[in-house]
Amino acid sequence: MPRFLYNARDGVGTLTTGVVAAATLDLAGRSLRSEGKFVVNLHEVHEEAADPEVVSCAQHAHGVRRQD
Repeated sequence: MPRFLYNARDGVGTLTTGVVAAATLDLAGRSLRSEGKFVVNLHEVHEEAADPEVVSCAQHAHGVRRQD
């Protein structure tokens, strides 16, 4: 099953990063929303990406930012 790396905020605005397994990108997003998360960034992790943390750091440079 494909894995998707995400950045999401919870109900109080705390940013979390993780990996979720789902059949499709849409189902991954639905799963995260059902957990009360607001998805900021979500993309499939390809097998050649050895370290999801490295991918995550690269995505932060292009992700949505919110200044509090």
